[in-house]
Amino acid sequence: MPKNVFNILAPAGGLYKRRSYQDHPPFTTPDCSNVWLDDTIDGRERVGSRSGFTKLADAPNDGIDKIRCLTSVSWLTSDTPAVRKNTIVAVEGTNIIYSHDNGANWANATGETDVDAPVEYGPLVACALHQKVYIGDSNAAGTGQCKVLDPSTGAATQLSSGATGTTPLNCNIAIRYRDRLLLTGQTYVNTTSGIEASGHQWHMSRSGAPRDWDYTQTDVLSAVAGFNASAGALAEPIHAAIPHGDDCIIFGCSDSIWTLRSDPNFGGSLDNLSERTGIVGRNAWCRSPEGWLFFLTQDGVMVMPPGCGDAPRSISRERLPSDLMFVDAMDPLDKWVSMAYDAKLRGVHLWVTDHSDGADSTHYWLDTKQVLTHDGGNVASFWPVSLGDTNDDPYSAHAYEGIGSTTKSDVILGTRDGDFNVLDSSVALESGATSYVDIGPLSTTARRGSYLSGRLDQLNAVLANTSGTVTYEIRTGESPEAACDGAIVRSGTWTKQHSLIRPRIRGPYFVIRLKGDASVEWAFENITALTEERGKMRYQS
Repeated sequence: MPKNVFNILAPAGGLYKRRSYQDHPPFTTPDCSNVWLDDTIDGRERVGSRSGFTKLADAPNDGIDKIRCLTSVSWLTSDTPAVRKNTIVAVEGTNIIYSHDNGANWANATGETDVDAPVEYGPLVACALHQKVYIGDSNAAGTGQCKVLDPSTGAATQLSSGATGTTPLNCNIAIRYRDRLLLTGQTYVNTTSGIEASGHQWHMSRSGAPRDWDYTQTDVLSAVAGFNASAGALAEPIHAAIPHGDDCIIFGCSDSIWTLRSDPNFGGSLDNLSERTGIVGRNAWCRSPEGWLFFLTQDGVMVMPPGCGDAPRSISRERLPSDLMFVDAMDPLDKWVSMAYDAKLRGVHLWVTDHSDGADSTHYWLDTKQVLTHDGGNVASFWPVSLGDTNDDPYSAHAYEGIGSTTKSDVILGTRDGDFNVLDSSVALESGATSYVDIGPLSTTARRGSYLSGRLDQLNAVLANTSGTVTYEIRTGESPEAACDGAIVRSGTWTKQHSLIRPRIRGPYFVIRLKGDASVEWAFENITALTEERGKMRYQS
């Protein structure tokens, strides 16, 4: 009978669930978890276990409550000469906390530390402006005010303190745009029935003066809002506000996306980009350094090219038809969604954390360095992530330039139990997590189909030189789908760079699963298979 020798490369295309099993695309996997394309051994692009998490620092109220807001601010000290510092600012439960000494030490802000928020402390959005941090806030009474933290003194105050005009109330979103403070996402809450309303108004302070909210002034730099601007307000509740430099603001609603171009006091216009697609939550978006905007919608993950005029297009449903669909992130009692672009690893962290303690959550790593192009749809590969402990599930994420480590990611994750974690390539997976990847389904005959059957005679695996022990499992089946779901017919371990086995397993199709324990860092480059045709299929059914 004819023999066939072929090389099986690592599935660098990530998870794929769309086409039939018979027509599964090459270089993709039907199932995986906690693996990605950058190995943790020497950073080469070959599939292996993902990095583990390292705790960045203990907060002053460590383990007390979830981290529901994360940002950072760069500021200058009063020393001569002045010293530039980077400070991390977070909201943990109802406390504003901030770091000093590059995140090694933490303290509670003095003054206004009580941050009331609706429905079990929902997520908040903060921004840095004029060397201070502005934190959106709301409460059940509808009187929540934006909080202002001065990192040079460690004091926090109400935005209304020393302000002119009428400061907006109950705005969960605070962002910077054209040297203005923009507040939106207004909510009020009925404690018995949950969220009753979500505002469609947006508010901007005077340019250069975040505490000036005097709408009676008429100069181009004056405060302006949707109710008195020629651009107008939106007709839908605002779920997310995304600044794009000084060019535009993108507003995400539940079922639509809008862009506010230029300055609303100087010819600005409010234009619709999509009437079918929205953004699910306040932090369910991020931008790459090149200006690509990634965001989560009810229809999965979508992307917008750089600029303010292109319509969004889908990228997840082309690979994962049902995953990441219909995520309810506006109700903090359901899901919390955080996204952040990782400049060190060149990809997007997508964290969908279930509010309930101990519940399974959905997390993905979107690798963009291989496929971030202007070609339609080909933007990212998807790699599922699961954590060993649900207390490590992120409630917030933030890219922070002050980490400055060759091994640590520059994205900080604020967790369910009040920790600050970062991915660290120098450590293996956290306890309780496992990593695996399925390779296949593959045919034992030169011609695919359901007529001929064959035998898998030999496998020669090439692992990384310093790879840890990897467990292999071989499954076979009468069809590609049966092989993916079939029982294990042969298993063992590979411990060397070149590992040779002769399984001599008969069947038309087979799948190889490679997996490692939490304490093992592993990676592989390819597997060479030897198969032999053995005649016509004999179906067991």
